[in-house]
Amino acid sequence: MTALLESTPTDTPVGLRDRALLELLYATGGRVSEVVTLAVDDVRPDEVSDVITLTGKGNKQRIVPLGTFARDAIDAYLVRGRPALLAKGHGTPMLFLGARVHVDYARSVVDSVVPPFPRRGKHRRS
Repeated sequence: MTALLESTPTDTPVGLRDRALLELLYATGGRVSEVVTLAVDDVRPDEVSDVITLTGKGNKQRIVPLGTFARDAIDAYLVRGRPALLAKGHGTPMLFLGARVHVDYARSVVDSVVPPFPRRGKHRRS
């Protein structure tokens, strides 16, 4: 998992965003749909907080721990990445910005860096 996270470049605003997204997914065990709907205020950038609240299916909320690696990646994104992406678009309270950042986009980011795993269930034997 470390190799996967470290393979995400952090020298561009998009790379910082993608790294923060992956670190947040890994640290919290959150669903993609829960993480991409977070607002900046949800991660409390002005506080050093070790928990965040994710809103999931059925509008159920759960409090999950936020590790130091995820906090550091989010802080780097908020300081160096998000302002650059915000300058290219319009203001929004959403944490993750970019070209159509929504659930499908976030899934494509995850799919682009996470190696495919064989599906379980019906499969052919050779």
